[in-house]
Amino acid sequence: MAITSRGYSGTIDYADWAELASAMGGQYGVLEPGAFQASPGAGSLQVKLAVGTAVGHGILDVSDAAVTLTAAAVSGSSRWDLVALRRDWSAGTTTPVLIQGDAKAIPTRNTNPGTVDDQPLWLVRWASGQSAPQEFVDLRVWHGDGGMLAGDLMVRDYLNRPGTVLWINGQLWVRQVNSSGIASWVSALNLSGMLTASRLIITAPGDVGLAGGSPGILIGAENDYNVGIDNNEIMARYNGQPTSLGLNWEGGNVNIGNADSSVGIPGKLSTPALTAVMNDVKSLKSTVAKLDDVQSATSGVSAASGWTVSSIVLTKSGGSGFVRATFTRTGGDIKSGPSGDIGNTLLGTVTTSAYRSRNAVPLAPVASGPAVSAYMNVDGKIYLAAIPPNWTLSKGWSFQLGGMYFLS
Repeated sequence: MAITSRGYSGTIDYADWAELASAMGGQYGVLEPGAFQASPGAGSLQVKLAVGTAVGHGILDVSDAAVTLTAAAVSGSSRWDLVALRRDWSAGTTTPVLIQGDAKAIPTRNTNPGTVDDQPLWLVRWASGQSAPQEFVDLRVWHGDGGMLAGDLMVRDYLNRPGTVLWINGQLWVRQVNSSGIASWVSALNLSGMLTASRLIITAPGDVGLAGGSPGILIGAENDYNVGIDNNEIMARYNGQPTSLGLNWEGGNVNIGNADSSVGIPGKLSTPALTAVMNDVKSLKSTVAKLDDVQSATSGVSAASGWTVSSIVLTKSGGSGFVRATFTRTGGDIKSGPSGDIGNTLLGTVTTSAYRSRNAVPLAPVASGPAVSAYMNVDGKIYLAAIPPNWTLSKGWSFQLGGMYFLS
């Protein structure tokens, strides 16, 4: 393999300097996409490096032929070795080498620019009883106009000067220094300040869980109140425990699904406003039940078109009145939308003015049947206002309505 180097002791011309200076974007780098690409060699425990151009600490190296490196025998179950370019300033040469390691980490290497320095290119894993390399980790880095590109997070282990910026597998990393003078790598998405983008696509979020996890989006510190979001869950958490999630807490409607959706609530449903209404309904049912001994009459309430009326009870005592009647649908279907609202459908009329209400009064269901909403006007007309959402009130359906009121 022939490597031609520029930048060692001696004189360089303008052309050499122009090429060398244009590649000085970082400590190390390779220039072409396939420069020094590693692959299994033809023989046992061999790795082959492709041709390419590399740069490091002011030296530009051009390799015009592939080279094969042979590793030492594996004594344990497996071993990781480092493929590097060794620059020797006293000899004025750059040579590919295999540096024997152990665990999956960059082993001790020469780091003395100006004397001897090793530029990491690859980690290679060898296994006992296997002649071919079992795994490669790409440690190359490419630097261009204003940034550096790498293929694996382990590149951060040797390019660790503060201020270094790396784009690795679609994520931007910055080597920062905190107020205590301690350097660390942070993802650009974790930098303080505002991130503005036209689209944010998180392709592989982990499960949000309760404690830890790796959700695609985390709002808040994990040891405090926070919200984690993965690809099908939203969890409100506090220091590893579930907590309340507020939706439109300051006001506004909350829409869930469409007309074809269903909402499942595996746990308990707490609705203070609805509970108060149901308590009122229960109280009204109790009151109506006490009036069951009133003699029923089949007159006093007439049915509108498409309905029949039966089990009529009309009573008055002092200034109070009471009405109860069962309405049965004889006409066509009545269908509701997502809100259950069907407008004002006339059911019938209290024909005797002495039993009419002073004001419009709601009428509640007083027996088993569909949950409907109705009211009676001062003119004695009884209207059906709402039925269950996305429901069809068909011919033959019956429901009993009742209500107490002040007489007109």
